[in-house]
Amino acid sequence: MSAAAQNTDHPPVPIRHMNFNFDASRAAKYVWRNNAWSSAYILTFSAFIPAGERFVIESVRAYRDKLSDPELRDRATGLIGQEAMHSKLHAEFNEMYDRKGLPVGRMAKFAERYLDTIMKLIPQKTSLAIACGIEHVTAIMAEEVFSHREGETEAHLDPMVRDFLVWHLLEELEHKSVAFDMYEEIDGSYLHRIAAFMLIWAVSIPCGLYSVDQMLKTPGFAQNRKEHLEGIGEQLGMFMSYAPAFFSYFKPGFHPDNSDTSALLSEWREKLVGKGGALTRFITKTINPGARRRSVNAPGHHAEAATS
Repeated sequence: MSAAAQNTDHPPVPIRHMNFNFDASRAAKYVWRNNAWSSAYILTFSAFIPAGERFVIESVRAYRDKLSDPELRDRATGLIGQEAMHSKLHAEFNEMYDRKGLPVGRMAKFAERYLDTIMKLIPQKTSLAIACGIEHVTAIMAEEVFSHREGETEAHLDPMVRDFLVWHLLEELEHKSVAFDMYEEIDGSYLHRIAAFMLIWAVSIPCGLYSVDQMLKTPGFAQNRKEHLEGIGEQLGMFMSYAPAFFSYFKPGFHPDNSDTSALLSEWREKLVGKGGALTRFITKTINPGARRRSVNAPGHHAEAATS
């Protein structure tokens, strides 16, 4: 049995159109605990998201219509839609901080050129394997935040940034196994998957550190050595808390659903985007890929209703 067969009961992946009304006049100078280094790290994450999400979208889109499972095709469509919205809104967020004088847009273009070059040099299957690794990393971040760091996120993140990022992380949990299930159907090679995961780190660590350095060179943004070391310590501590889950990816029998986050996802869906949820005021439209197909196939559905 393939790893993808471990869990066939996946919730739909909805595409939510969001409007966070980003306003540079309300944007905090430091987005995390009044700390320049941690803030530069978070802004770097946002700077790289548009290019990273487009990479995932193109990797998934290349194989979506070749999938044999209609449910997986629907989930892939949902992932593409969610990632497209992430890319769009992170670009808007980055532009807001550009207007505040930080080089977020320049770093976004740097990431775009870098990933475009990689896309041209590697096979499509390798791109899909890289997408699996990217989705694993973001899903682990989401699980950690929602399981253990709610209070820390509430206390330290600027409110406008917090709303935006927790929405993004919620959707990373919703589609966390889609790219992996596609990879299992298309290729499934363990060694290929691990080599792609190592490539992610080989690229992202030096690029990320370069971007943080560029942020800190912005006049008036950097702080003193003690505060920078505190920020580095915070982010390293956070990474160490993620590390066991990150490295579970190296297990031959790994599957994203080995970590059952269904209850966690249900809880936070209700808190954030359920009726009266904290983020519902930002939702302008929701699309549910495959909703009609699921309705037609539901028990008790009359055949004539399929043509209505």
